[in-house]
Amino acid sequence: MIVCLAQYHDRLAALFESSNIYAIHQVQESGTRQLGTVPVSDLGRKERLELLTRYSVAMLVCGAICGCDQRVLGEAGITVRPWVCGSSGAVLEALRHNTLDALTMPGCHSLRTRAGWRLQSRCRRAQAAPSPALEPDAPSALFLQPDTNHQGDTMKIAITAQGTTLDSPLDPRFGRAAGFLILDAASGNLEYRDNSQNLNLPQGAGIQAAMHVADAGVQALITGHVGPKAFTALSKGNIAVYYSEAPTAAEAFAAFKRGELARADAPDREGHW
Repeated sequence: MIVCLAQYHDRLAALFESSNIYAIHQVQESGTRQLGTVPVSDLGRKERLELLTRYSVAMLVCGAICGCDQRVLGEAGITVRPWVCGSSGAVLEALRHNTLDALTMPGCHSLRTRAGWRLQSRCRRAQAAPSPALEPDAPSALFLQPDTNHQGDTMKIAITAQGTTLDSPLDPRFGRAAGFLILDAASGNLEYRDNSQNLNLPQGAGIQAAMHVADAGVQALITGHVGPKAFTALSKGNIAVYYSEAPTAAEAFAAFKRGELARADAPDREGHW
């Protein structure tokens, strides 16, 4: 089942309309997998509703939602589970174990049976709710950022390297790496991007390097170490970081493909790395 969590950063948004991210997951009894994320901060109500059908969402999990929005989604065949709060991890775990009611927002248990319809009579938009009907192959105006936790999927990967081939030594530094190997995992194409312009910067090398790899359209980075400012910049660019101590870029990539590298959740060096 495809499930959308209407989030504000890494937690469910208190109000559906205040969410800034749609996190799209595939939820099964055996586990969950994030398919991608969609930034929605700059979208209007109609576009937000349409996106849920565009990505074939079967269930929306959210905080408070007005009755007219819930009615529109219901007519589009999307089940809505409102009045839920908590981190995305807790919500996904509750979905798997059918314990979502335990995450009901404080003071909202009595609204469960009405599932948001109480708000419809007060909603000024109730008579003007658009229908989120789209052609299945309609081009999306947004980019669904793939989830790079699932190693081995088609993606572009940047690897810090001291040379221009996969046999080159893995460069342990990110911001001041000699260069980046940009590997297209789908086609196998390999591109080298020189990073010499950042080697002697007194500060800001990590941020500049993050912009450099983001311009290449990568979704994952394999390197030795990353400092705090660079890690923040990479996270904002939806670029996952994987640390490796492999001697060569090729061996680091092979370990990534085997699922042996864990996605980093924090920088591992102090500033000016």
